[in-house]
Amino acid sequence: MDLNQIFEYLEDLQPAPALWPSRIRQRARARRLEHESDQVYFPNVIRLMSLQENLDDPIAVTSIEAAQAYCMQMDNLLTKGAWLAGDYSFADIAFYMASLFGERQRVAASER
Repeated sequence: MDLNQIFEYLEDLQPAPALWPSRIRQRARARRLEHESDQVYFPNVIRLMSLQENLDDPIAVTSIEAAQAYCMQMDNLLTKGAWLAGDYSFADIAFYMASLFGERQRVAASER
């Protein structure tokens, strides 16, 4: 099951407080960011799971660099506000969860 489907289910089950922004542009941004956390950031983390004993491997180096670059993009968004898509949303939850796995695979904020 896709993470977005889980978020949709939770939103239907417990609509307040809303975790998808009510304004259409913010909601579209939140959905895009949730998707990117899952499809752009997290695949790099998955590749690192089997390379922890060989972080000098070119695939590990590339994965770490790509993951850190994505984290920098998220950091940049957070200089504009407290949350990734304007209001607190599933975009923040998705990136937080993905970044926890990233830190376990040595894509830590301290390394950026």
